[in-house]
Amino acid sequence: MNRTIVFTATYNERSNIAAFCEKVLSLPGHYDLLVVDDNSPDGTGHLLDQLASGNPRLHAIHRPRKLGLGSAHKLAMQFSMQRGYHTLITMDADLSHNPEDILRLETALSDADFVIGSRYCAGSTTDYRGYRLYLSIVANRLARLLLGLPVHETTSSFRAFRVNMLRLLDFQEINSNGYGFFMESIFRIHQAGFRCGEIPTNFKDRMAGTSKIPRLEIFTGVKNLLRLFLGRIFSSPVEYIPGKEFPVCCFCRSPFTVVKFNKKIVGDNHVMDFQCTSMEHGSKPLVVQCLVCGLSFAPEGVYDDKLDAIYEDVVDARYIRDQAARQRTFAVVFDRIAPFLNMTPGTMLEVGAYCGLFGREAKARGWHYVGVEPSRWSVAYARESLALDVRCGTLKQNIDGLSGPYDAIVMWDVLEHLRDPMDLLTDARPLLKDSGVLFLSALDIDTWFPRFMGSRWPWMIDMHLFYFTHDTLDMMLTAAGFRLERIEKYTRFVYARYLFGKIAMLFPSFLRPIVVLLRLFVPVRMIIPFHFGDIRTFVIRKNLEYSSNEGSERLEKVRYDRPWKP
Repeated sequence: MNRTIVFTATYNERSNIAAFCEKVLSLPGHYDLLVVDDNSPDGTGHLLDQLASGNPRLHAIHRPRKLGLGSAHKLAMQFSMQRGYHTLITMDADLSHNPEDILRLETALSDADFVIGSRYCAGSTTDYRGYRLYLSIVANRLARLLLGLPVHETTSSFRAFRVNMLRLLDFQEINSNGYGFFMESIFRIHQAGFRCGEIPTNFKDRMAGTSKIPRLEIFTGVKNLLRLFLGRIFSSPVEYIPGKEFPVCCFCRSPFTVVKFNKKIVGDNHVMDFQCTSMEHGSKPLVVQCLVCGLSFAPEGVYDDKLDAIYEDVVDARYIRDQAARQRTFAVVFDRIAPFLNMTPGTMLEVGAYCGLFGREAKARGWHYVGVEPSRWSVAYARESLALDVRCGTLKQNIDGLSGPYDAIVMWDVLEHLRDPMDLLTDARPLLKDSGVLFLSALDIDTWFPRFMGSRWPWMIDMHLFYFTHDTLDMMLTAAGFRLERIEKYTRFVYARYLFGKIAMLFPSFLRPIVVLLRLFVPVRMIIPFHFGDIRTFVIRKNLEYSSNEGSERLEKVRYDRPWKP
């Protein structure tokens, strides 16, 4: 029997959701209903759980925060494919779409692969008035004209899909994550040669609550329309192939992930590619993003299975040669974290100490310092040249020999390199005093520079396995029993010639010699600061109300490992 799933996304829809669910679930044909709630403050999620407990055809997925309307719809598409549904219907939860029209929408799929409930084709009506109506009409007419679409409506979420068609679409091609997702997804479907249809609908203004469309969405929509138009004119036709199966999220265990960046391979991994000062940017990792918790990561199986041995064998002579710049970096970092430390120096543990240059700064300021570091060469330098107590190996390998708890623990550029950051954070928590502070620097992929650079972002490299935002890092810290207190900027100092070399790798190969030539006019020993906001310092303290049992319960709340009944 062909089964149909109806989907809606919610945020603060408590006043509408019960009536919406009742209307959908009472339709003839026994439709299933999927609701994705983005942690609504008004209690929509809690009400959904109550409704779902009495009806096995209602499925509720809770996300930790607002992750974008587009990603919620991608989740619904994957849900329908993974659960073996024949048809997916999407719509708003505010009852602006009449649930009874679901029957007409599904019937229209007999002659199409995709059907939209239109406000602007013959026989339709809309409650929009004034500038909202004018803006909507202009947007839809422009989209129809510039993108060559065969339908009059592009911005409504009231739509029906053949699930077998969705299996042939490349979801990563749909870049829009807000309301622009609706227009772009129709464009991709039409571009792939699938049959598109529409039926007239009577659009009513929401029954209760307020509209969620931000004013900025207007400008974002114009930008997306122009991007798609230029892509239609200048890009080569896209070859669509059946979608791949992607791994479960390594944090929340959701089976719903999409490719964020495709892997680009240039030769095999070498130890020199994992140096802190590596110039290797040609090889790019496969990065997927979880549609439930939002975490971006390189899935297990696509990175080198000998990763631990590679880090143990790292030798980085340039790092020592350029240590004056590094030392200035750590001096500034120490000044920035000093206000969060006790006035009297205490004990400090550094995880990922590398050559010990931060440890030298800490020791000079009176701190009792110990570090752990997997690179044998780095540990030897820290011990023999700087006379520091740095232990070889990982934190887990050295944990029994450490004499904590410590007043401060620092991790500079560590978490993104690990197979399991949660494991490190869990091990670190008992080593920190209740009054202590954890400092770490980490990549933030949700800042302007990585957004602008995309896959050419210089920190998109094989040695980085995780690409955090401040939200996903906060989520992980909370689950491990910490609380994020403050975010500070992280400023690096580098030799200008080294920075020119890094910049040259971002240019196409035929332009790199020009940048390298310009580097010759830069003084050899010139040190300059740079800060693009994509690496940030996080000030973290222990959550003293956290217990191991409570921690397990909190972690289970963000983990998607419940069996879902189709």
